[in-house]
Amino acid sequence: MERLLISRTQYAVGQGGFHGASLRVVPNPDSPQASNPPYTYVYDCGTSNSKYVLGRAVNSFRREHAVIDALFISHFDNDHIKGLDRLLAKPIEVKDVFIPYMSNIYVAFYLLEYAKSGRKVTDSLIDAMLFPASFFGDRGRVSRLIRVIPRGMERGEGPNLNRLDTEDNMGEGPAIFDPGLESPDATQQPEHGIGVFDMKPGTVIWPNFYRRHVDWILLPHVHMTGIPKKVLDDFKRDVQQIIGSSDLEINPQKLAELLKSKTGRDKIESAYDKIIGHIPGNGGHNKITMSLYSGPTKKGELYGRYYYMSPCINVPLAVRHVPCAAAGWLGTGDAMLKDPTIRSAYERTYGQVLPHVGVLNLPHHGSYRNFHADLVKKAPNLHLAVANSRMSRQYGHPSCKVITQVAQNRVAFHQVSESVQSELVEVITFPVQTHLTI
Repeated sequence: MERLLISRTQYAVGQGGFHGASLRVVPNPDSPQASNPPYTYVYDCGTSNSKYVLGRAVNSFRREHAVIDALFISHFDNDHIKGLDRLLAKPIEVKDVFIPYMSNIYVAFYLLEYAKSGRKVTDSLIDAMLFPASFFGDRGRVSRLIRVIPRGMERGEGPNLNRLDTEDNMGEGPAIFDPGLESPDATQQPEHGIGVFDMKPGTVIWPNFYRRHVDWILLPHVHMTGIPKKVLDDFKRDVQQIIGSSDLEINPQKLAELLKSKTGRDKIESAYDKIIGHIPGNGGHNKITMSLYSGPTKKGELYGRYYYMSPCINVPLAVRHVPCAAAGWLGTGDAMLKDPTIRSAYERTYGQVLPHVGVLNLPHHGSYRNFHADLVKKAPNLHLAVANSRMSRQYGHPSCKVITQVAQNRVAFHQVSESVQSELVEVITFPVQTHLTI
């Protein structure tokens, strides 16, 4: 019987995030020989720890993989993207890069918040956010850039998890999108040899295992915290006046020039302070982030589940066979799950798959400010919560309150730090639930 072999690693990079996984169809549970190439994805690649720590992890990944089918960037903080230059260096080939969709005025807002939090806004960061096609095209062999549109406060049904394979949608590409992607107006992005597409909220990504129907999906979710539309419109109006333009959309080249010069940035900061800076409760730059679910849509029999702590030494510190009911993984980026409106939108996207989540990457390195126990309670088969943070627990990450609340729900906790002994590797086999398709 064919099975899906899932191998995923939470790399030991300390205060940051670097998650890599490969999905491969194998003839039977005991055979390491795959019948087809794997589908490989990465979620974030960065740290605020040393370059050595990140370089060690990226080099380990590159030794195992020559192709990345999907690269997901939760947001553009340095501790989530610092390793991209090394990760994307040739000969690595990247099929699709997924980023949160942001308007140009929201990018300006994000960068000012970033600066006001005491972090350095580099020219490279400005280019990455305003010209992502050029940014990724300059760094490697990237085929497509896909901008994931945020889910708003609107009511509605969650994603459609009932896949129907037909002759038309069983192509030879790395994945099937349901619904399909949309090509935006070409004037919104500079041409750089990369296809730029937009993806609607709730779009389900089905990895394409060469005409096999395998019950495994990737489901991203993007949400923005609430800056009132009128406030953002007023800020946009003032920035347009600074630029000297009345165009409907702010010119990204002119905005980049302003943000890269001290005089220009001071002018934009003044507009920000006048309009946005006084809003009660405003603060913190994590206003937008992308979460990612990777897992099945239905309950299936797990052949085996193993955790390997410290795979870089001859004898692992711990090897456990864990029979459990959930093979899914949920990465939350820096999601502000303490906010009930964000949690509500989150549950509209993930409500159907929460019973299949076995491993949860806690939001914002285990910060109490971002965490809410409801997510743990609504994932009945969750058995492991992970925080990516420094050994020194700088910034209070992970929070003792979060660890306590996780334990109260009978869920184990594991910290992935910069120590290689903390690295988490999982190997799972999951049945291919249907036969070869037409």
